[in-house]
Amino acid sequence: MPKIAKLLTEKEIKALKVGDHAVGGRGLYIKKRETFSCYYVRIRKDGTEYTKYLSGVKSLKRARQIAEEIQEMVRNGIDPREEEKRIAKEKARLKAEAETAERLKRATFQIVFDEYYREVMVKGLDKPEREFNRVRNHVFPLIGDKPINEITHRDL
Repeated sequence: MPKIAKLLTEKEIKALKVGDHAVGGRGLYIKKRETFSCYYVRIRKDGTEYTKYLSGVKSLKRARQIAEEIQEMVRNGIDPREEEKRIAKEKARLKAEAETAERLKRATFQIVFDEYYREVMVKGLDKPEREFNRVRNHVFPLIGDKPINEITHRDL
């Protein structure tokens, strides 16, 4: 049976010397150095042990809450490292979607056509300048400043 550390108070933690100390709770430790201190959790899963640092956590109460959440995840068979990676991927996906939506809101017909001209028309046509001038003279005055996602078949 594992040894259970005594729950230390904030005052007792401040009195600790430099080093790594168990502060009580479920695998919660503090790394005290002369210039800083930080909490971390030791996680044992499938015979392996690793450390999860709680960066930015200054409160003992919050560190204990996070340690309990992490240990609960481990008890339920969820690897906290994999869960963290999954959450980061989800955030990145949502951010990319938001950026795409924002870019579509700002993209006018003129901006999109300029990109199309540079990437497609210049390579595919014999005289792309003539086609560009035709669009610039006849289409840009009508719908050049209109957002691309608001253009309807009536505009065309």
